[in-house]
Amino acid sequence: MTTIPSFVRATPFLLLGLVIFNTAAACGQDRGAPATYPVILYEDFEDSIHTEATWTPPSNYDFTDGRTGQGIRISNLQSGSTTWVRANLPLEPIRGHVIALSASLSGMAISAPPNPWNGIKVMVTVDLPGGLLDGGQVQAHTGTFDWVNEGVLIEIPDDALS
Repeated sequence: MTTIPSFVRATPFLLLGLVIFNTAAACGQDRGAPATYPVILYEDFEDSIHTEATWTPPSNYDFTDGRTGQGIRISNLQSGSTTWVRANLPLEPIRGHVIALSASLSGMAISAPPNPWNGIKVMVTVDLPGGLLDGGQVQAHTGTFDWVNEGVLIEIPDDALS
């Protein structure tokens, strides 16, 4: 079980680790061959300089102990407000493919969202010619929970702009 430092015990927070694979790259492989999936983004948050360059804005998280090393903590103490971090994915390797979004999550004092589209989640948003597509998402648990692995497959349309 993850030990939570005493200074954060009363602070709602989410810790995460993230990996995104392009699962469609293996579609043409021989069924007998082991599948290989190129990693589009892997983040273990061990390199603080890389993390701060990739995940913005850095002011919305801080570094703490993760599942097996360093993680980031995203805290929000104001009910009804939003705290977010984002990383941009390269579009060309994923356009027209299915990607697997996987995250390791841990949380403390996470309140239930008022609507299904609210709450703590890890998601992919895609810009399309007709507007924004909120792609698949990994919905985080509520309350206090130790590390869990969650994942979802997301189809990135051929006409994705970003």
